[in-house]
Amino acid sequence: MSIRKLLYSVPAVLLLAANVISQNSDAKMPRPLVVDSAKIQPTTTFTTQSMKFIASSADTGGVTTVFESSEMPGYKTTWHRHDNAEESFYVLAGVLTVKFAHETHSLGPGSFVLIPRGTPHAQGNLTDTPARFITTVAPGGIEEFFRDRSELLKAIKPGDPDYDARYRVILEKHKDRIAIIGPWDMKNP
Repeated sequence: MSIRKLLYSVPAVLLLAANVISQNSDAKMPRPLVVDSAKIQPTTTFTTQSMKFIASSADTGGVTTVFESSEMPGYKTTWHRHDNAEESFYVLAGVLTVKFAHETHSLGPGSFVLIPRGTPHAQGNLTDTPARFITTVAPGGIEEFFRDRSELLKAIKPGDPDYDARYRVILEKHKDRIAIIGPWDMKNP
């Protein structure tokens, strides 16, 4: 990625963070935080996706969660929404596909997407090469959902008779952070 593209994307991310802070008077002002993400190992790893948390809700005083995702070809989320948080993606490598109601966008390196709270969406890697991107969720806390899902996947896999029931418990626990709507190919959620 060129320095020029990076410099143009940074103001958009900073503007989003400043807007969230100014709108959320209950949020604590975060302390300065500097992270060398190159030194962070993936925190959660799934069959075709891995994540490393760069800044957690605890690190930012609840203001945001920032993580880097690597998705292998074929990975797709379900249709879902975040009723209490904005989500954004900044593509570092590969192509990330993001779906909204009637729109599908294939986004290459340097692309930025802002998903307002309550917006049904899905995302994934529909290409034959890995995709890597930064996700920011504000306010923070979504990392707890991903950690719980990762622990479940270490214990049992989808298709196991107990998987669905145990996953529903996780979704109920995190219902303020994520609502699953349906499968990727669902029309007009």
